[in-house]
Amino acid sequence: MNNARQIKRQQWCRLALWLLLAGQLLAMTYLAVKPALAVMTFSNSDKLLHFIAYFTLMIWPFFLFKQQSAFLKSALMAFMYGIMIELMQATLPNRFCSMADIAANLTGIVLLITVVQCSILQQAKQWFHVDAANP
Repeated sequence: MNNARQIKRQQWCRLALWLLLAGQLLAMTYLAVKPALAVMTFSNSDKLLHFIAYFTLMIWPFFLFKQQSAFLKSALMAFMYGIMIELMQATLPNRFCSMADIAANLTGIVLLITVVQCSILQQAKQWFHVDAANP
């Protein structure tokens, strides 16, 4: 595959990653403000959902940002977003603010940060970034 085609493919992949990130944020925001789900299959199952949501939320910035500092800033922003959502839920009927939800969010973020230290994911990340001087 020639360099121009590879760059074009990577640009489309990065656009897809941005769309996935935006879509997940929209879905999470919608689910946070709508009335709570009536039935949970096991005790504290919502904590598992919080963990999974924030773990997957951090996947997109990992692949999007080349610099680790930008990725870590996005992790901080995700954590702050989770706190804001919980505070907003305190003002909604049939919803409440939960420190356990915030802890589950933080656990998902921290575990993803830990997992990304894996060399396989670091190699996959290189696929999304092209250095203009050395494609």
